[in-house]
Amino acid sequence: MNFSRRAKNLVSSATMSATLAAQARIKAGEDIVLASVGEPDVAAPPAAQQEVIRQMQHGHSRYGSSGGLLEVREAVAVWMSDLYDQRWSAEYVILTPGSKFALFALLQILCDEKDEVLIPSPYWVSYEALTKLSGAKAMIIECQKENGYKLTAKQLSESISDKTKLLILNSPQNPTGAVYSATELTELAKIIEQNTNLIVLCDDIYNQLIFSEQKRAPHLLDVLSPKDQDRIVIVHGASKSFAMTGWRLGWVVAEKKIISKLCEFQSQTLTCIPDFLQLALKQTLRQETTFVAELKESIHA
Repeated sequence: MNFSRRAKNLVSSATMSATLAAQARIKAGEDIVLASVGEPDVAAPPAAQQEVIRQMQHGHSRYGSSGGLLEVREAVAVWMSDLYDQRWSAEYVILTPGSKFALFALLQILCDEKDEVLIPSPYWVSYEALTKLSGAKAMIIECQKENGYKLTAKQLSESISDKTKLLILNSPQNPTGAVYSATELTELAKIIEQNTNLIVLCDDIYNQLIFSEQKRAPHLLDVLSPKDQDRIVIVHGASKSFAMTGWRLGWVVAEKKIISKLCEFQSQTLTCIPDFLQLALKQTLRQETTFVAELKESIHA
């Protein structure tokens, strides 16, 4: 079979390959601790479980909007605005089938083959593969132990070229767990403000799972000039904070032109996300006000 160049360069996700291999050995009776995939070992919130059944029984399983149901996007906008101390509306939100697809779609609509994507290392294994699928070049920045394996402002400044399109920033970081402090983000923000063509893709899927009284990790939006905040794209979802990994419910918050183009992309690829899952998400965001705190406590214990 003569596959495309992109297909020939594809390899399976190391995370999923290790997970499937471990699951097969566990099923065969081996005593194995599965630590390859970020999956909370608690059940999804009761509100989500009950609501998905109720919505299915009421027949909410037809084609829907490619960007997500308006009422669900509104619920996500409210929840995200509260979490980030912002004022977002539904126009700034799109629902995606998990955060991984959100990253894939964003790289597809934002990058061309001439572009470079900056990826601080250590990094989640799929960042590089998703970048290559877009045709862009992955530029790996090796972060040092003495800096907590975090990107420094000096490294960022030295890595930006006239071909740089995106920086992928992940905090808390997968796989190290490193969290960028407000001071470190302030230094990065100075470089970002100087490079007005740079878009920062914030993978925030773990940002609530910090062992602190704070509701989330420090964020670029806390320190970046308001005039530059349109260049921040946030990818989030229900997989980690609400233990809904297999539900594949993610979302993007970004300026309206990006959201509009993502809607077009999803209309030509996945068509829509099931209504019953979206409506269960809305109920979860509105009802489960203590779930994240209790999840953090169970992980910490």
